[in-house]
Amino acid sequence: MRNLIGSICLSGIMLYAASAQECVAPPAGMVAWWTGNSHTRDVVGGHNGFLVGGAEFTPGKVRQGFDFHGSPSHIEVPDHDAWNLSNRAFTIEFWVMWRTVQNSPLGLPDTIFIGNDESGGNLRKWFFARGGGVLNFHVNGPEIGPIFFCQASFTPIAEQWYHLAITRQGSEYKIYSNGELLVTDYLDVVIPDADAQLTIGQAEGLGYLDGVIDEMALYHRALSQQELVAIYQAGNKGKCLIMGDVNENGCIDDADLLAILFAFGLEGEGLSEDVNQDGIVDDIDLLIVLFSFGTGC
Repeated sequence: MRNLIGSICLSGIMLYAASAQECVAPPAGMVAWWTGNSHTRDVVGGHNGFLVGGAEFTPGKVRQGFDFHGSPSHIEVPDHDAWNLSNRAFTIEFWVMWRTVQNSPLGLPDTIFIGNDESGGNLRKWFFARGGGVLNFHVNGPEIGPIFFCQASFTPIAEQWYHLAITRQGSEYKIYSNGELLVTDYLDVVIPDADAQLTIGQAEGLGYLDGVIDEMALYHRALSQQELVAIYQAGNKGKCLIMGDVNENGCIDDADLLAILFAFGLEGEGLSEDVNQDGIVDDIDLLIVLFSFGTGC
């Protein structure tokens, strides 16, 4: 019996190590990360959001993702200085999949991925969007007026996943798709600080997505192309979380153990309780939690 238990434990540890090696370590400088794994928590900065207008969860690129069905579904996050981009370096990166691809003018985006926006007109705002057939970054405010810049031609294919990113260092902005640099542009203005919630999946009632956004992350640093390529190449393994932290609260504890026990035997794609992501919640997942119990607490 001891040898049997030892063999099972060794298998669990080996699978744990293999899975951990396939994900990519989260790059430095991350200040917010909404994983979409059956919750709207920011697992890095604690800037927790909430679902609005029928938004829900569905299998994403990495485990679960945020499922939007057009207007009015989106996510709202209470305002915070973390997304007062001002003149600081930043990166926004995430996965997105369109169920239906719309086409609209540049000034009326068909898809707004994320934004901090007081409302329509020349009020203070910024957002990352697709409109007029191009990816672009938009800033506006009473002092600067509307600016749509860093424009990159982009026509997504429905039901296909894309990893998108925008970076800023000084006055230099870059947009990437699947780790490939699409455009470099320059703008020397201070991004207005909007007194408004952060939204994912729309802004100011425009750009509602019919599709899924996953792994939305914000950094106070311009990630390198090499770092973005690494995230893209990690694919459905994504950025590494604490292995066994089922509820993603930063601590492997009795709540995670109970989650595994209650879900034991379930099969499916992207289950948060399926720690090693082999399609079933089983003894290996339980052992990983047991061996890591107390980590991060």
